[in-house]
Amino acid sequence: MNLIFRRPLSTLTKPRTIFSGIQPTGIPHLGNYLGALSNWVDLQKNANPQDQLLFSVVGWHALTLPQDPKELATSRRDMLAVLLAIGLDPKRSIIFHQDSNAMHTELAWILGCITPTGKLRRMTSWKTRLAQSRNANDESEVDESLLNAGLLTYPVLQAADILLYRATHVPVGDDQRQHLELSRDIADTFNRTFKDSSSGRLFPVPTSLITPAKRILSLKDPSSKMSKSTPDPASRILLTDSPSLVASKIRAAVTDSITTGITYDPVSRPGTSNLLSILAACEEGEVDPEAVALRCAADGMSHADLKKEVSERVNALLEKPRAEFSKIRADEGYLEQISREGAEKAKVISSETMESVGNHVIGLCWQTVNILNLKKTETELRQLLEVDVEDLQRLKIRINNNEFLGGLACDVALLKGFKSEYLERLRAIRIALGMDCTASDDSNWEEEGLGQNIPEEELWSPPLTPSLEDEVTRDILQDQYGRLLKDTFKIDMLRVDQAVAIEHTMAKRDVFVFKPTGSGKSLVYQLPAMAERKLHPRKVTVVVSPLQALIHDQEMSCIAHGIPVLAITSDRPQSDETIRHRFWTEEPVLIYVTPERLNRSTNFHRFLCELYRNDHISRFALDEIHSLLSWGLTFRPEYLNLTFLREDFPHVPIVALTATTTTRSIQEITTLLRMTNTILVRSSLIQGNLQVTIHHKSGNSSQVGALVKDIQSKPSTHSGIVYYNSRSGCAYLAKKLEAEGIRVALFHAGLSPDEKRASYANWMNGSIQVMVATNAFGMGVDKPDVRFIVHYDCPKSTESYLQEIGRAGRDGQDAECILYYRYSDLFPSLFPSRLDNMTPKARRRMKQAKELVEVLHSSSCINQRLYRYFGERSAPCNKQCSNCLNGASRKTVDFALFSKVILGYLRDIFTHKSNEKVTPNQLVELLCGRKAKNERNSHPGYGSAKDHNMTFELVEKVLGALIHRQALTVERASSEDDHRNKHWYIKFGAKALDHKYLDADGCFHISFFESPSMRITTPSPARRAVKTKRHGHKAPRPMAGHDYEADNSDSESEWEGGSGNISADTLSSDEEINPIQISSSKRQTTRRHSVISLSSDSDSEASETDSSMQSFTPLLDKEQDLDVQPAATKAKPPPATYIFVDSGSDAEEGLVAYGSDVELIANLKTPKKNRTSLARDFGTRPKAQASGKSLSPLYGRKAHPGTRRRNNLKRRRDSSVEM
Repeated sequence: MNLIFRRPLSTLTKPRTIFSGIQPTGIPHLGNYLGALSNWVDLQKNANPQDQLLFSVVGWHALTLPQDPKELATSRRDMLAVLLAIGLDPKRSIIFHQDSNAMHTELAWILGCITPTGKLRRMTSWKTRLAQSRNANDESEVDESLLNAGLLTYPVLQAADILLYRATHVPVGDDQRQHLELSRDIADTFNRTFKDSSSGRLFPVPTSLITPAKRILSLKDPSSKMSKSTPDPASRILLTDSPSLVASKIRAAVTDSITTGITYDPVSRPGTSNLLSILAACEEGEVDPEAVALRCAADGMSHADLKKEVSERVNALLEKPRAEFSKIRADEGYLEQISREGAEKAKVISSETMESVGNHVIGLCWQTVNILNLKKTETELRQLLEVDVEDLQRLKIRINNNEFLGGLACDVALLKGFKSEYLERLRAIRIALGMDCTASDDSNWEEEGLGQNIPEEELWSPPLTPSLEDEVTRDILQDQYGRLLKDTFKIDMLRVDQAVAIEHTMAKRDVFVFKPTGSGKSLVYQLPAMAERKLHPRKVTVVVSPLQALIHDQEMSCIAHGIPVLAITSDRPQSDETIRHRFWTEEPVLIYVTPERLNRSTNFHRFLCELYRNDHISRFALDEIHSLLSWGLTFRPEYLNLTFLREDFPHVPIVALTATTTTRSIQEITTLLRMTNTILVRSSLIQGNLQVTIHHKSGNSSQVGALVKDIQSKPSTHSGIVYYNSRSGCAYLAKKLEAEGIRVALFHAGLSPDEKRASYANWMNGSIQVMVATNAFGMGVDKPDVRFIVHYDCPKSTESYLQEIGRAGRDGQDAECILYYRYSDLFPSLFPSRLDNMTPKARRRMKQAKELVEVLHSSSCINQRLYRYFGERSAPCNKQCSNCLNGASRKTVDFALFSKVILGYLRDIFTHKSNEKVTPNQLVELLCGRKAKNERNSHPGYGSAKDHNMTFELVEKVLGALIHRQALTVERASSEDDHRNKHWYIKFGAKALDHKYLDADGCFHISFFESPSMRITTPSPARRAVKTKRHGHKAPRPMAGHDYEADNSDSESEWEGGSGNISADTLSSDEEINPIQISSSKRQTTRRHSVISLSSDSDSEASETDSSMQSFTPLLDKEQDLDVQPAATKAKPPPATYIFVDSGSDAEEGLVAYGSDVELIANLKTPKKNRTSLARDFGTRPKAQASGKSLSPLYGRKAHPGTRRRNNLKRRRDSSVEM
């Protein structure tokens, strides 16, 4: 019987191409949103999956009227941000700027050549413009000479917009039907005039999608539509209007003087009817304004009551788009990326159309240009490369999931076709960038660019001693400013690197200072400011600092040292007159501001320009300059605006200072700030007084107990900081510590300024021992005697980690830095959700997390890897990190076959039932033999780690390594109501198929430091046998990284009834775990066994005397126990080899390799009941025993229950004797 499988009917329907556009005429108003934009969102939600949606910002149309170039450019970006804010998804719809694709105008010219002008003159839009040209009352008064040709021909451009993408459907309102009809006529005319030899007609005739008419009128003139062209801004409600502004506009809306009640009458009461229409449009679904009027009348509403309800409904409707717009509009990089990617997708579709129009229809030589050959900057190409690599990885995961779970062959083939296109695209971009692209596989391309991949020759080596020239510079400055240093700054001697930086900044050069925390960076600009005070009393150094708290700390420090300073922050508002008065009367040498204060639109910027013209600015000091990238590219775009400093103040030198940055970041920062001939002054980051320790993070309750114990073991006078990433976590942790009698304070951005100041003050004066804080408590914390830093969860990046541990030991005394690390803590950064995986912010977080993992996963010196990340070459520390301190307990194990067991177990779970989901923690528990649900204990892999006494933490580490190597991946649980859902589910990764995650030699080595919570122990075979028979578990599985070898002499004595000895003393303490040689137990067996693992990607050799197995062997069923009772015979049976073939191996090849020695081949994935038949298929079968009964080594006879109990007791006694 032939079975024919068909796809669901929904996939057989003809897909639609839906196109619509909107002009960039500024922020849309309420009428635009209710009349068109909200319908686009509904189309996106309700369209079939195979439908193609295109939404365009049609900039060419805006040129029919005079436009200010700057305002048009702003409106263009505003409109794109609005489309994203209202809910259009760039992953589902193609969103692009029309003006980024010149093929629109090319097709418009062709279509214009076949369009009669008579049709264009009959267009209502043209007649309206004619009537408006001179306030004409009719057409006879019109002077056409004042109108431009674009007003007449723009409907042809609109038709080109639609037909360029061969749109089949266009959503239109009543006022746009005539334009769509013209497009239909033009398409029909083109198809009749030019025949396409391939399809007969080139353009489909577009069909209108009539959307519900929601005509919103002006609030001031209800006789006309709400429009942005109306001079009075109170006549319209914009999507970005604040709630108070919306309420005030509606309160001032025109209604009428009728007081008999609320009724819907557009003719007699247009103002009231307009408010009722707005109220009805804000309701869900189709609501008739008359029904709303009846409800209002029944409630006895007055006009004031109606306006109040309309205000509330409108604000509720606009609340989410308004908030999303503010966030998206601030991210210029994200908007540029969406625009660029949408344009490229649109060009792919339109180029096919234009090629058909030009080559096959008209006959002209038309050549479309491949978008990859367009001239792009290196930055743009690198951004494209990063985006495409991530898209390719997601595509590979989909392919692997389909192949693992038996997807349709046609689906897999289609996905592989997409993959080949991505690979070609990636190779083209890499060629343009001059990168290697000869590899046939792209598996390592996505790892490029991480901070760890710094060539050895590019690392900076700290000089052993300062140069003679630098020492001379220090001595000269010390002589000149020694008294100033002593009297003002309480410093006896300048450091050499400080002196070099001070000399260059006083010489009006741009300087980049890269020095560790607590090394006196502030002195680089404070000393010159004070030194220049006597020569130039009115000269000032403008210091840009990221945090108001940091500014206030610096202000207090300056005041304490007698340095005149002016701090300008938003939490202490000062009028412009006050700032000017203080500057001229107090004569400050330092002005501290935040980046937001320097914005060109502020009065303070104009004040700085005035100072610059009078030569009163000495330099700009940009403190904590790494924030320009880390914050400027995420949530503080004002930092990127600092690039205008060189434009507006070209002759003012810049000194940039930071304690945490990379070589690449230095280049990016200096380029952005346009710093010229920059002098880089850097010092070694090595802090020999810090003991860096990394602990594996356990469960929450036990982890709190470990933290409490650790803090209580320290003297109560030792101050410390405990970092926690979330505010709620900080509050929880502080409560737990306080309950244990530890003096704690809380610090995070959610506290009021007074609360933060009180916490900080109490911690600084010693009243509080431990500060529990988020990373908001990092920069500028200057307490010299911090004795310990604890990261309760993983920091956000390597830069943050170095910044935060730099708070400890600033007085030079020993301090401890502890990090509780678990790979899953970084899941939110490594695996961004579908909502934000397109944003540059999410990609930057992912990259930083990967770089941090490279540091934390290393089994070599932590400090050495940490300093290498920042471009510094260093030797391994002298046991100043936990890796170096615990080097003797370091173990390296090959978990290659254990990893295959995990993948096989997952596949069994996923294919056993549909829609099965497993969290990483659940998977570890299942491997450890805990909490079996949904019949998950029925699969072979259940409890595989427990049988070999692998600790829970070690299994977690192995699972994390599999995720890190992309054998597995995780995905956050989808929840429409709660995007903070913390559930993560395991899925197959991009490199699961064919085990591409393994090393080139087929190994999967993992290093760990052996401890009670991170270890592998191997019980004796006798104990394992008792446990197996007593509990009915599967036979013992050989341990990861261990070998079981049957010694010949012991085996001979066993066959003769001798006693074998168990020896576990061969467990080596070397870096690699050596094989364990264990002889058989006392009881007799039918045959001597040599167990060999064969797989398609490795070659194995075996003999009966050498069964060395270098990694985790495949799972054996319980019937495969090695103690099958022999038949009554004294003859020694010949040896037999049992070959257990991994899934995917070639069993026939195994037979050829081992010939007659093969007794049975058992495929791991074959059900037990079919294994005998499988052996028979390969020409082998279990041999009959002396008793005449067939007895397979896989299927031994079942003993009587009483016999089994007696045997168990006997084995227990035997094992106790042997142990």
